[in-house]
Amino acid sequence: MSDFHAQYVMDLEARAEARFADNAAAWDRYFAKEVEKHCPFTVNLMLHSMGNYLYKHLLGSSVYSGDRLLFDNVVMVAADTNNEKHAEWVDRIPYRNRLYITINENDGALKASRLKMGEQQKARLGHYLRRLDSRVATYIDVTSQPHVGDSHAYFEESPLKNAKVLDFFKASLNGKVAEKPTRYDPSRNVHRL
Repeated sequence: MSDFHAQYVMDLEARAEARFADNAAAWDRYFAKEVEKHCPFTVNLMLHSMGNYLYKHLLGSSVYSGDRLLFDNVVMVAADTNNEKHAEWVDRIPYRNRLYITINENDGALKASRLKMGEQQKARLGHYLRRLDSRVATYIDVTSQPHVGDSHAYFEESPLKNAKVLDFFKASLNGKVAEKPTRYDPSRNVHRL
């Protein structure tokens, strides 16, 4: 199957070159449009809670090189990992379109996680609206949205009664830009639904 795909890409590149050899922008637009016609699907990754912690450690392991663009969007929901220095590993996550990190300051599970004993239980990434300093992530605040409350899984059930929350997850999990209808707060580097 990969030989079939490789041949398709070579043929498409030749057609683009024949039509737009002197116009790189037109070449790129044509190529992207034709690829989307041939394969209109996206592959997106949603990490929830401790899944973010596990992915962080996978990025640091020798098992995973992280050099392949597999996902169009990566959506980190209710990340139960330290906010402190998160940009160091988040900025290494490969993706094609967007990397989203959702935050709910009222998340009951992340409040409980932060209260555990030990020095490592610092502010949780999915619970904290400070130090949002990744160069590549788009931070989405769902804290004040109706039906979200203290939910830890605001991608299901009652929170999806909120059209803004539902629209965000529909767009982000289908490889689309999901922050357009939000209000951007530059003082915190966060988009608010």
